[in-house]
Amino acid sequence: MKFIIKNGVLQKVTDPSLQEAIIPKGVTRIGAEAFRDCKSLKHVILPDGLTQIEHSAFESCIALEKIQIPNTVKKIGGGTFRQCKALQNITVPEGVRSICYETFYLCYQLKEVQLPETLVRIGEGAFLSCKNLECLTIPDHVQKVGKQAFDYCERLHEIHYRGIVIRPDTSAYRETNIENLIQIITDRKFHASIRRSAKYDILFQLFFQRPEDEELKAYIKENFINMFPVLIDAEDVVSVQRLLDIGGFVTSRNINKFIRHAIDSRKFQCQILLTNYKSTHIGYREPSFRL
Repeated sequence: MKFIIKNGVLQKVTDPSLQEAIIPKGVTRIGAEAFRDCKSLKHVILPDGLTQIEHSAFESCIALEKIQIPNTVKKIGGGTFRQCKALQNITVPEGVRSICYETFYLCYQLKEVQLPETLVRIGEGAFLSCKNLECLTIPDHVQKVGKQAFDYCERLHEIHYRGIVIRPDTSAYRETNIENLIQIITDRKFHASIRRSAKYDILFQLFFQRPEDEELKAYIKENFINMFPVLIDAEDVVSVQRLLDIGGFVTSRNINKFIRHAIDSRKFQCQILLTNYKSTHIGYREPSFRL
């Protein structure tokens, strides 16, 4: 017998050198630290009817490559897959409401994660140091993302959340905590004290989603002289053109400043858009600065 099982709970592995674990039917819970430090374990098959995986159950199973979590599981404890350095992909089943603290901490090879629509919370350090994670979709019902949830995810280039794209690997988002950006989207905290370039990018995306949002529109108009250059610096010609098409933001009072900024930043596509807009919508006059 490779496991100690009592009252449906797999409490402990008796052979820590096993390479494959097929958990028998009737097990409803994997106990805390049950497989911890099974360093040769590569493959785990969990039974239908399993409802809970307790904290640190597979922690430091450094060779674990494959595990399929059945749809009956509703709770996964903190640190469950901490330091599972060979794990490459995981699907968290529907019904799970929380990714607890450090669930996937130090899963260096983790590239693909599928999160359930039932998810409402991502805990502190949940994906900390998942160095190969590249893209992630956070379900719409998530209301809270804990501190350092995505810190040191060096290859993470896109996070999709409620139609907004967060780009952690760009200069605009450098040294910006993802949890603060999520808070802007969920709680509409437009005045949050975070890196302006990241915040402004998020707010423009929100505005393009909901141009009828008068509160957001008023904030953008009030801060537009500082916000618009962020789009120029990123050479986001699509967003620049959308704002020009909407109208009311780029005016005769600010357009020369924006053209000058585009020239100084060598963002020539934006310069052309703005110069053409001035010519066709505002009326062209020779700028007072040299090109």
